[in-house]
Parts: sequence; structure tokens; C-alpha cells
Amino acid sequence: MDFGKIMEIIKNKRILAIIGLVSLLLGVFLPYYTLSLLGYSDSISLWGYWEGKIVFILILANALFIFSDYIKKYIPQLYNSLLGKLIEKANNPKLSIIPTILCAAFIIYMFVDYGDASGYLDFGIGFYLLWIGIVCLVLHSIFYKKQV
Repeated sequence: MDFGKIMEIIKNKRILAIIGLVSLLLGVFLPYYTLSLLGYSDSISLWGYWEGKIVFILILANALFIFSDYIKKYIPQLYNSLLGKLIEKANNPKLSIIPTILCAAFIIYMFVDYGDASGYLDFGIGFYLLWIGIVCLVLHSIFYKKQV
């Protein structure tokens, strides 16, 4: 396969979106920080805190924007609510950049806010998966070309 075919697959399919959403979801549940102090070690996942719940809501918003055509096809009753009608009017997967930017801003906020304790806290796999997910979702928003 040459590079042109690979780029066409990426533009026409939602591979980057799926990778990004799965990475974000795993990043919420896997250890975000590991604490090591005087021989004591513990892992901290975002899911146990309000920050993880916010990121999870942003993941759901991304999924609604990116896969709105599939959701409308298989779960049409979701569009009976006010939020569903707004998403139906904004039927553009490129709008997923909005919750992606909010998610990135929130993760930057957490990075800066907890940066004071960086001597005791090391970043876990969840931290890196969140950033991989954000990069994939941004690239999806840039490269995705809707098939008509």
C-alpha cells in the first residue's frame, strides 16, 4: 500500500476517531498518576474524581458528533430530546473539534494545577493515552472528508 491510499482510507473512514475515543476512554480508567514516596507507591485514576467525569462527558459529546449518522440510524429515539435535535442540525463530524478542544483545555488545566506536586507524582499510562486520544481526534477533525 502506498501513502496516498493510506491517506484516503484515513480521510474516508473514522479510524482516527475510533483510536482517539478509545484512547481517551482508557485514559480515564487507567492510572493517570502514580505516587511514589518513601517506598510507598499508589496509582490514581481519573475515574474516581470529578475530573474524570468531565472528561467522560466530553468523550460522549465527541462520539455523538462523530457518529451522529450511525446513532440516528440505529437509535432514532435519541433525537427526540432537545440535545438530539441540536446535534441533528449540526450533522457535521468536524464539529467534534469543539469537545476535543475543551477536553485538551481541561487536561492542560489538570497538568498545570497538579504540577506543584510533580516531585511526588509521575504520569501514568492514562496521562499519555489522553494526549494520544486528543491528537487523534484533532487529526480526525482536520483530515476527515465526509462521503456523500
